[in-house]
Amino acid sequence: MKKQLILVIDDVMDNLQLFGKLLEPLKVDISFASSARKALDILESLAPDLIVLDIIMPEMDGFELCEMLKKKESTKDIPIIFLSAKDNMEDIMKGFTLGARDYITKPFMQEELTARVSTQLDIRAKELKLRELNKNLEKMVADRTAELSEKKEKLAEYSTTLEILLENRDKDRKRIEKRIIDNVCDTVLPTINKLKETALDNRQIMLLNQSIQNLQDIVSPLMSNLNNTLGLYGFTSAELNIIKHIIKGLQSSEISEALNLSESTVNFHRNNIRSKLSLKNKRVNLYIYLNQLTSKEL
Repeated sequence: MKKQLILVIDDVMDNLQLFGKLLEPLKVDISFASSARKALDILESLAPDLIVLDIIMPEMDGFELCEMLKKKESTKDIPIIFLSAKDNMEDIMKGFTLGARDYITKPFMQEELTARVSTQLDIRAKELKLRELNKNLEKMVADRTAELSEKKEKLAEYSTTLEILLENRDKDRKRIEKRIIDNVCDTVLPTINKLKETALDNRQIMLLNQSIQNLQDIVSPLMSNLNNTLGLYGFTSAELNIIKHIIKGLQSSEISEALNLSESTVNFHRNNIRSKLSLKNKRVNLYIYLNQLTSKEL
């Protein structure tokens, strides 16, 4: 484990040697400076864990040096203990006001010096450890934030991709549905209509109706409503309105009353409906046929 470093600043060489001897029990590294200027030079390359600072020095005294160090970013957090013969309360308060952690007046006992220095070194070690922990925590938070941000971006990409896939799938489904309906309209219905124009016996009519019903089962899920379904046959809106009532089981007289039409008009439309459905055989019940055709989808 790396030893802690103390910088002792005093312009009296004998005092520097004495401090070095007194601090030996602490098992720390000690650097010495005989003036404020030399101390500033040392602090350009070293970062001590504690500064023990005399006040009475030529050129720049301890108070001035302390004030300068507390203004510099690189040295402002280094704890300072003043060590001086100036023992009046005004000087002691000034030392603390400038940012010193402690103030030891001369003369002093070795035990007092080592105890106070040891306390500040312990506090400094805890401060640096806490600073490192905070730094690591900030890095963890930053890394986690970056990770979450990356996952959020990927999730947004996946969501966009999924939306595109679903949109394309919906477009493909609609194209397939349209193709099926077009094939029914262009190929199947004309064939059915031709069959209806031929003379069919009851069994053939039943088979044809069953085929129409099967076709309706396939096509009806692709239709949005009854108008779309019956629209394949080219019914007018008036005819579609009457068809809805026929499917409900209403007779011509009832439809006439419900729609406020003459019964002859209703029958006229019924004949047109049968004609468009190619129901030339009068024996085919229009009510049953329409219900089979539409699967009762009203």
